[in-house]
Amino acid sequence: MGEPLELLHKNKADSVFKNCKIYTSDVKYKWADRFAVKGDKFIAVGSEHTDEYIGETTQIIDLKGRTVLPGFIDSHGHPVRTVMKGLAVFFSRHMSRKEVIDKISEFARNNREIPLIFGVGYKDGMFDDVYDEKGFLDGLCSDRPVVLLSDAGAESLMNTSAIKKSGIESIITAHIPKVEIIKKDQLGHATGRIIGIDSIMKALQQLQPFDTEKVATRIEELDKEYSSRGFIGVFDCGSYEYLDYIYLWALKKFWHNKELRHKLFGSVTVRTLKDAKLANKKLTHKRMLAKETATTATVNILRLKYNCDETCSEISREAIRILCIEAANKGFSLQFDTINKHTTSEVLRLVQDIRKAGFNKLTVSLASAEKLDESDIVSVAANRLIANSGILYKGKPDIDIFKKLKRMSDSGIPITFGADLGAAKDGKPENRSEMLIQAGFKTEDVIGAFTLNAAKMLHMEEKLGSISVGKQADFVVLDEDIFDSDTFDIARIKAYKTFVNGKCVYSL
Repeated sequence: MGEPLELLHKNKADSVFKNCKIYTSDVKYKWADRFAVKGDKFIAVGSEHTDEYIGETTQIIDLKGRTVLPGFIDSHGHPVRTVMKGLAVFFSRHMSRKEVIDKISEFARNNREIPLIFGVGYKDGMFDDVYDEKGFLDGLCSDRPVVLLSDAGAESLMNTSAIKKSGIESIITAHIPKVEIIKKDQLGHATGRIIGIDSIMKALQQLQPFDTEKVATRIEELDKEYSSRGFIGVFDCGSYEYLDYIYLWALKKFWHNKELRHKLFGSVTVRTLKDAKLANKKLTHKRMLAKETATTATVNILRLKYNCDETCSEISREAIRILCIEAANKGFSLQFDTINKHTTSEVLRLVQDIRKAGFNKLTVSLASAEKLDESDIVSVAANRLIANSGILYKGKPDIDIFKKLKRMSDSGIPITFGADLGAAKDGKPENRSEMLIQAGFKTEDVIGAFTLNAAKMLHMEEKLGSISVGKQADFVVLDEDIFDSDTFDIARIKAYKTFVNGKCVYSL
């Protein structure tokens, strides 16, 4: 009697890919000609190890000399904002009240088919002198619900129509913490101002300001865009919190057991003391919701807009230190934005303090790394920080910037680039490949920035970023040999096939 079939094939591969030129991004061995996949993992890489995993049921795939790379990770993207573009009004916290009013009024006039006007991102406190918020917003638009959400996501203004539709007046606030306020007038009626995430979320759940099916459709379109270009993941480096929830809710409602073609790495951004006080609640809420989606979505980075210039910071060093330790305890990595000479020095001190507190392996990255002062390069390298830059496909071209990034790389600082796919103007990201080459970057360096270095920034280098045994089988097959060219234009590259977790999610 022979062995059971399940035992006979226990250690055999599902698929073996042969006859290909593989750049692994693995520091131990960079090149191979074949690999084996079982389930969602690489189980063998290289000719001397792979053939032994071929069994009766193993699929042999001849790639006919094509190039294989680890799947790309966009380490600076805005997928949520891209999906929500045209459905919501985006404010800047630096806008004046007149600019905010003008923008919401213009949007209402130009989008009469949209049943609810939703604006997000005004600076907290901007409307503190307004007593009758609903009347104020009625003057801007009275025929539909209007909802404004602050930059921190902890304050909301509604017009009369939105108050009625949300049922906010019926929400009992007695058992909600003191920070949760539904402001009322002398007659006990809601004025239109709500303070506190929980109360706002209850109201918004009733309002359903967006067509989540339409949001899900847009997510699918962006999903296809990523996979067609060989991207297996994107780090969402910033959106407004409620829009993140909408994005995840859309996935939860319409995708069920389906998975995104790409992996979504979410974050929570802290800019102010109010943000900091809410950060842990946001981190917990978003991580739980991401898990509930049954997709490849995760939330694992706390982003800190920490500005320590000559004037002042909106949040104290001690508050940041405490928050960072709390986040590290929960397994989050950190990213600091708004880089300047003063901020970098302060961040370095903070990182040293946090690591002395027992978080020696904490992953810390610097966004907008192209702004890093030359004098800080050695210290940043010594403190094992990772440099993230979105300059590759946006901003004014400057060869000196790329030369600085190359010096950072030569100093041992892992460099990550963001492609900003889907968020670039007119969907056509500018190519800086020529400048990269002029600055001394090799094709291997650029690939590393979009693969292994990006995985390090996400603190997922044990799972992602290279074609290595035990890692998730995320890879892209190209019809062209990019190593034959001096320039590697990742923005315009087209995948022949893209695989995520061992499954083909795109085929040309």
